[in-house]
Amino acid sequence: MNQAPITVDHWAFQAAIQPAVSEFMNSLAPDAPALWWHMLFTCGHLELRGMVEAGRYSDPAAVAEQWAALLGLEDEETLPGMRMFRGRLPGLDAERVGVWYIADRAEFEAEAARAIAASDRVQAEVTQAEAPAAWEAK
Repeated sequence: MNQAPITVDHWAFQAAIQPAVSEFMNSLAPDAPALWWHMLFTCGHLELRGMVEAGRYSDPAAVAEQWAALLGLEDEETLPGMRMFRGRLPGLDAERVGVWYIADRAEFEAEAARAIAASDRVQAEVTQAEAPAAWEAK
């Protein structure tokens, strides 16, 4: 067999499985408002998150609180522009389950811009640090 090794693009994988994850999770509470569910793998751990889509519901806090109660999520976290409920879901081999919503759009977008800029700075520093070794190897 002359097939090249299989590689998987993380984002293509997420896009492929996300609709099934959302359908499954929303089917567990058919009378609750639907969330946009996705799985994350952070630091080697699986995390399942449901997002209250911005603009879809008039009271996103109430939707998130309803799902948090249904799932038994007791930990609450407020981050710049967003609020999240977290916990574990019995029977699911995930490090965490979370439900979140954007509480303040302007603050959320400003924080996202800061995070992207910080990531770009780190990437530039890594590239600059690797450059001399790459040049020497040529």
